[in-house]
Amino acid sequence: MLLALALACSMLAIPACAGSTKVDEVWRSPDWRPGFQHVVVFAIAKREGVRRGFEDGVVEALDRVGVRAVASYRLFPGAGELEPKSLHATLAKHQIDGALVAQLIAADTDAPFVSTTPYVVTGPGVGFYAYYHSICSRVYSSGSGVEEPRVVMIESNLYEIASGELMWSGLSATIDPSDVDDAVRSYAKAVTNALKRAELVGGHLKR
Repeated sequence: MLLALALACSMLAIPACAGSTKVDEVWRSPDWRPGFQHVVVFAIAKREGVRRGFEDGVVEALDRVGVRAVASYRLFPGAGELEPKSLHATLAKHQIDGALVAQLIAADTDAPFVSTTPYVVTGPGVGFYAYYHSICSRVYSSGSGVEEPRVVMIESNLYEIASGELMWSGLSATIDPSDVDDAVRSYAKAVTNALKRAELVGGHLKR
């Protein structure tokens, strides 16, 4: 399970992308808890402009359902992989209790699905910090991938910072992407709605 959209524009070197997004392959931890108070959004992408636009779009969607969220670039302005010490210290300083991490995993062209970067396996037992650093080491060292995908797939993982445990994971597919901004809005809305259905954010919060 992983993420797909504006990150496709970044990692696949596509000038623009957008389309309708559907979230499937959803998993929620049996130890899940509602009521995240402050969530940071990480979009792992080579192009800094795409990263920032993607994160802003997701933050805006979360804000609409009453979730306090912040884009990672506002906490960590530099590009590339963060040092573990800085990552730990900054999340603690800003009292971040949840991290939503998005990673592009595949794109479908006229040929069968092809992987854009080496896939990082996730799931119960793979904590936030290990997952984050594994993604970065692959994404920032990968090639440009394929061009003009008809479908792009993204894995989105929500982690609890205190324990580092995965609380929710969903695989999204965006069909016929063609414009970056529309793609981001489509993805952000779809993932936020999926998190609401899982009772992790929004009106279903149990304070």
